[in-house]
Amino acid sequence: MPNITLPDGSVRSFDMPVTPADVAADIGPGFAKAALLAVVDGQEWDLTRPVDTDVNMALITAKDDAALALLRHDCAHVMAEAVLEL
Repeated sequence: MPNITLPDGSVRSFDMPVTPADVAADIGPGFAKAALLAVVDGQEWDLTRPVDTDVNMALITAKDDAALALLRHDCAHVMAEAVLEL
C-alpha cells in the first residue's frame, strides 16, 4: 500500500498501513529508538499515527534542528499544566 519517500530520495514500500515508528524500525533499531517525531508531507505527526497513502516522510531525532522546537513546544505544555495546577 503506502510508499514512503525519505529525504535522501529512497523509497520504502509496505504492504499495509504503517506508522512512522514502523518506518524508523525498518531503517534500524537504533534509529527507531532515536526518532522523536515524523514530518509527513510537511506536517508534524506523532510516531504512532498510521500512514496508509504514499507520502514524503522525514523522521526527526534529537540531533536535528527541528528537535529544539519540539522540546520547546512540549515544555510549554508542561508549564501550562503547572500553571493551571496553581
